[in-house]
Amino acid sequence: MPNHVHLVLTPNTESGLRTALAEAHRRYTRRVNFRYGWRGHLWQKRFHSFPMNETHLAAAIRYVELNPVRAIVSGLGKLPTEPAQDDVEYIRVHTRTGRPLGDAPFIQAAESLTCRILTPQKPGRKPGSHSAAVNGK
Repeated sequence: MPNHVHLVLTPNTESGLRTALAEAHRRYTRRVNFRYGWRGHLWQKRFHSFPMNETHLAAAIRYVELNPVRAIVSGLGKLPTEPAQDDVEYIRVHTRTGRPLGDAPFIQAAESLTCRILTPQKPGRKPGSHSAAVNGK
């Protein structure tokens, strides 16, 4: 792909993914800028990531492996080993949101580890929070 890459990675530490990709980005940018006499950033956005369980891992790997092929043969129909459309859509949604991709026990375990709510919640303020803020309570 000329404008992006897909990776399936497992970091060894909490900051391992951020550190590795930041260093790779710095080195690659420095090399390309030096080679072509350019200045500045090569990519507009930072990377997207989300945790997933083993059930979705195979679909993610197929998605990454077939992405360049899919771009070339997009008009030819579905590839024989292409992940199911549902899997592709799940991967795209979770890439945008950063939410974990897995079954309920996997997400509950991730919530316990991170002490954060990772399941989608109702949008908007909690009931009563707006009136309390307006009335100074």
